Amino acid sequence: MRDYLKIHMPQQTLMTLLTMNEFERSLPKGRFIRIHKSYIAAVGHISAVYGNSVELGKETIPIGLNYREMVMNFIGKKTR
Repeated sequence: MRDYLKIHMPQQTLMTLLTMNEFERSLPKGRFIRIHKSYIAAVGHISAVYGNSVELGKETIPIGLNYREMVMNFIGKKTR
């Protein structure tokens, strides 16, 4: 989708003309985490981390190899 993003929210899905980096910079720090080159997750909606994936409600999203260490460090800090 090039520079278009789909933003999935509990009640709706939006499409916007932004790059992933632009969108990521616009989000409040500490409330969202980049977990994959194609996915950013709301921290408050992460219900579990299994191996190389994150569970967000009914959805399972992969954790990218380049993001795994950062995700695990972030989750570790939140559980302490």
